[in-house]
Amino acid sequence: MIKQTITPQDAVDLLNNALERDSQAVKALTETRVPVSDSPDGLIADDCPIQVSQENTVGLLGIINGLFGTDEDGYGCIAAAYDENGNLVSFIVRDVN
Repeated sequence: MIKQTITPQDAVDLLNNALERDSQAVKALTETRVPVSDSPDGLIADDCPIQVSQENTVGLLGIINGLFGTDEDGYGCIAAAYDENGNLVSFIVRDVN
């Protein structure tokens, strides 16, 4: 069934389910960054809701957060949560109010 609407919580639930099933794959996908094009007709960073880092790279969460937009500080509503050892433990919906 194709969903016609999706919430940030739906995305977090999917990510957490995937993390539970294959933490290494999800960790690698979450932490991989790809350089974005700097050509004038291909800039993801310009006039696009996808989040691009200051280093001009994009990752999985930047693309997913692009679906939902950003708060006034430019942050998306979905974040990765890490423990004190730097291990990815879950995804959360940030309180953006």
